Amino acid sequence: MPLVPINSMVVRPQDLGAIEVKPGVYLRDVVRRDPSTDRPLIDDASDIPTGYALVNGKRAVYILVTKRANAGTLAVVNGVRAELPKMQAVLPRRYSRIV
Repeated sequence: MPLVPINSMVVRPQDLGAIEVKPGVYLRDVVRRDPSTDRPLIDDASDIPTGYALVNGKRAVYILVTKRANAGTLAVVNGVRAELPKMQAVLPRRYSRIV
């Protein structure tokens, strides 16, 4: 079965059970089940992207920026740069320089 990228988000992970994996067989039919309730175990197990960076051996603030498919790279970069002074204004003094 090919993977088809989509630009959407599931609010209730249980809704994924309605995906048909082959004619007449749904994801909820083939996943592990809770032994006490016999309900399909479909949970949100995705990680929140986090990270850290070192600059000259010192810990630095790391900001993950992901652009949307319809956004221009230059516009995203310029938008982030425009917001940096606001971000710096709320940082503790020990984070005084933004690169």
